[in-house]
Amino acid sequence: MTTISRPSSPLFSSITYDVTAGAADESSSWPELEALLERACKENKTSRIDPDKVDEINQLITHISSTSSLNEQIALLKLLENFTFFYTSKFFSVVLNEIATLHPEIREYFSLENPIITPKGISRILHHFESEYKFSRDCLSCQNVSDLPRLLEEILRSEESYIMKGFVIANPPEDPHLTPIFILKTGEKVNVFSSDSKGHEISSEKHIWDMCEALKILIKTFRGRSDYFENLKIYSCKLQRQRDGVSCPIFSTLDLKTLVERHTSTEETIFEFFERYSEPKFIMHEIMDDSDLPLFEIDLLPPELMKVTQSYTALATYTAHSPKLEGGMTPCFIRKSPDGSPVFQFQTMEVLQRAVLSSKCISPVSRPESKYVDRKRWSFIIQILESHFKDRGLL
Repeated sequence: MTTISRPSSPLFSSITYDVTAGAADESSSWPELEALLERACKENKTSRIDPDKVDEINQLITHISSTSSLNEQIALLKLLENFTFFYTSKFFSVVLNEIATLHPEIREYFSLENPIITPKGISRILHHFESEYKFSRDCLSCQNVSDLPRLLEEILRSEESYIMKGFVIANPPEDPHLTPIFILKTGEKVNVFSSDSKGHEISSEKHIWDMCEALKILIKTFRGRSDYFENLKIYSCKLQRQRDGVSCPIFSTLDLKTLVERHTSTEETIFEFFERYSEPKFIMHEIMDDSDLPLFEIDLLPPELMKVTQSYTALATYTAHSPKLEGGMTPCFIRKSPDGSPVFQFQTMEVLQRAVLSSKCISPVSRPESKYVDRKRWSFIIQILESHFKDRGLL
């Protein structure tokens, strides 16, 4: 028996897969696939990938996946994660479809074509965050957009002096977009932040009010609640960071994780950052001039949030032209190492620049894009699968 260990994401345990003596052909396919992926990943940083090379890799992945055990299939996904480039989604779908032939229940967590993580899958990820990073229990959750006004009003009326909540807000089924809403109460003041990955466009002159459903329902519910205006502020980021139609679950979960870490590891809250660097713009009168609901537009994010972006051009511009952030407080996230000792992870402009360079690839239309979000999507899918199959005693 030949035993081969594959590298894995540092968030998740490594998996060792075994190739029996009677499967020599399959055994030789793994090094061949790794070499092909490594070359393609390197090439895609500066140029488009030849479709023939994509087909060659896809055929080899199909062959390996169809002849592998569950452990080996997950190890194959980890290998693909390590070499994320423009066509990794296609390859992931091949393996996930193969796993689903024997385990169709995984469809509850994500679609199999160009995998999109569902709210049920997101709930598993959020539960992982709570245990892995020692977040407060029920600090993060998935909620329906119709429940958001009630949840905010409960916080506004609560007698507790400190509340921190992060909600991944799901729209009705006909609109699958997800939005992160972060709420922080300190004393009597309640601040709300919508970091919707699609941003917003609001202009009374152009008669444009393009915003997420979560923001719309908050405006509709609280625009006449002047009794709350003194203690309530709502911030919405105008920047569009998402280019595709499948990554909003990743933006939402990563944004909330980052925001909770900022507030548990640094002295400066995200709202203090806004007031210090972003010059929030009051925009409620752009939407309706008969309400003074404290609604503000944000046009600048800290590095740890801006890192989660699919526009390579926007990332490059941000790292080159962000003088407002010079001398600002550097978020330092404190995490636990395997032995329990603290690990300090600084989120500086240099960290962002490294993420930009390491995740760059060239699309089929020769446009540079950041695949940082995609790499996180693959990590989350692997984590969901490992958690699910460990619960069932299959791993």
